[in-house]
Amino acid sequence: MRCKVAFSCGHTGYMQIGGDERARAGRIRWMEENGICPKCYTKRLNEERSEGCDEVTMPYSEYKMYHEGCETKKGSYHKKNKTVTVFIPRRLYDQDEK
Repeated sequence: MRCKVAFSCGHTGYMQIGGDERARAGRIRWMEENGICPKCYTKRLNEERSEGCDEVTMPYSEYKMYHEGCETKKGSYHKKNKTVTVFIPRRLYDQDEK
């Protein structure tokens, strides 16, 4: 069932929540007390992934060939240009300079 939720981050949104009425009410209560909306989750995730890294936008094929072990910025894939933003650890650059 599609339910309206007021997330703990202060945003409101809709979530698909299954189960009986009691289970849904419990899940909604948990989301209101502890959950964050998808937008805030993405922002937090990208901030964590970018720590100690440079953001580099590159062709997706280059990412797959040379940087597949690196994290990508959630939601950054550009379908038309076939590019993605990749978090490249600064330590990789530091090693190259030595």
